[in-house]
Amino acid sequence: MRERLAILIFALGLGACGHRPPHIDEQLWVYASRFEQDLGIPVNVGMSFVPQAPMILGTCWMYPGDPMANYIEIDPAWWDVISESEREELVFHELGHCVLLQEHLTGTIMDRDGRWIPLSIMHMFGFGDPAYTKHRAKYHRGLKANRSIAGEL
Repeated sequence: MRERLAILIFALGLGACGHRPPHIDEQLWVYASRFEQDLGIPVNVGMSFVPQAPMILGTCWMYPGDPMANYIEIDPAWWDVISESEREELVFHELGHCVLLQEHLTGTIMDRDGRWIPLSIMHMFGFGDPAYTKHRAKYHRGLKANRSIAGEL
């Protein structure tokens, strides 16, 4: 009986491979999936909507020694008022913390249009459009490589 139970548990575990973890909210999975596709890095953390402190859009809860336990919370009130590109930026930023274990990277640089833009999607403040959309691919490459986009402008 124990052997059958162990085999059943093992088979159920294998059956879940390659599928969206059940602890990622459906709305957030769209962006987690995009992260996996764009960066080629699996999302192995939970994500859900939980009210945050004022002016906080999202939080990555990190558990040293067990990165698989890391968890992202997104404020639902903010989610309802930010744009599509700002949603992606927010989720990618928090995944940068929880999946890639990156810290904030502050600083700005002037782009070719004469606009001051953040050096990284890991900037501590969300920045949105037009900078994010215009430099989206650069920000994603920088996120994957844990570097700023300064060399690409």
